[in-house]
This record gives sequence, structure tokens and C-alpha cells, in this order.
Amino acid sequence: MTVPPYKEYLLGQLGADYVEHVLSFGREFSRSVAACSTVKAESVTTFLPMDAELAAVHSLEVGGIAPGEPPLDWLADRIRSHLATAPSCAVVFEDLLWKPSDPSLARSQSRVVIYGDTVLHVLVSGDVSDFAIRTTVAEAASPAMTTGFFTHLPAGLMLDGLRTNIEVDDFQRLVDAVSSVVVLAYDGEGFILADLHRSAAHESALHERGNERGK
Repeated sequence: MTVPPYKEYLLGQLGADYVEHVLSFGREFSRSVAACSTVKAESVTTFLPMDAELAAVHSLEVGGIAPGEPPLDWLADRIRSHLATAPSCAVVFEDLLWKPSDPSLARSQSRVVIYGDTVLHVLVSGDVSDFAIRTTVAEAASPAMTTGFFTHLPAGLMLDGLRTNIEVDDFQRLVDAVSSVVVLAYDGEGFILADLHRSAAHESALHERGNERGK
């Protein structure tokens, strides 16, 4: 099957509302990010066939707009760009199905971070190969949802192995550092990428926590 040429589309407030809706149905990491952020409507983009009808582009929950799987190469390029920005950069995908006690998790090939009952699949600065990115996205995916976050690792947090348990402080700092989010759309046929805006209340809370850590 011949794959048609693709291009980026801006989705505006419609896309922002969709992303915030998806985050509200996630697990603890998604909900924590949603509680302190809003989506920048002017930043919301997707990557779909050039000949897609505008009505279909704006039907974010409906499939039939693209052939086969979502355009992972487009997402992978953005993941690599983020990871190349600084050694602390990371991309976190929230697992909506697995729990830390699930036997299947022991066979995971991606880098896993555990916080309570939350399972996160994480890419760090060295994880830029096609295998690492595809494996991480695939293992975090559920049939209806994939949710990823562009963030930074807290100072001192080392993810040397394939499984790391973290405490509440590091979890909160991962949440605090999220700058962008990617979600699955079009019934699994496309991704939506969006930048986030921190609320004034959250910025104030970050300042307060920074002061506490400095004492």
C-alpha cells in the first residue's frame, strides 16, 4: 500500500480541549499534570495526510483519516529533538494498563519508573534509537490511549537500570517539569502534540517548594 504524503495541521482550541479531556481520564501522572496546567491552543498540532478533508481533521475521535498506524516517525523526531536539548531531558509515557505487581512488567524492554501504583515508561537522553522509542511507546500504549510527556529528570535521579522506584518528591518534580504532551487521536491513527501553560497558582507553588528545598 502506498503511503500518502503527510503534513502538519494546527488544531487550535478544539485540539486543546481534546488534549485536556484525554488527560482527565489518565492515571495519576496525567491527572497531576492536568491539575496544574492548561494547553496552549496555538501550539496544538497533528500530522495527517495532505489530502485529508478539513472536517475529518477536526473529528479528533473518528478514524478512517489515515492508513495504518499513527505516524511514529513524526513523533520520534520530536522526541529526539527534546532529548538532545539537555542531559536531564526525558519523555515519560504513562501506562494505563499495567501495575507494578503485573508479571508482564518483568518482561518489559523499556526503561520503567514506578511510583506507587503508577507505571511510567521513560526515554532519557541516550534513548534515541528507533528500537528504544518504538518499544517505549508500544509498551505504554493501550488500545484506546497513548499519553506522553516531555519533561526533565530531577537532579540526582539516576535511571541506570530498566526499573527504578521513585518517591513522591521526584514524582512531583517530573510533573512540575512537563512542558509538552502527546496524545493518541483519530481512533489510533494519529498523534496530537501540544505545549502546556502553567497556572499562576502552580508557579507560586513551585516557588514555595524551591524555597523549602533551599532551606
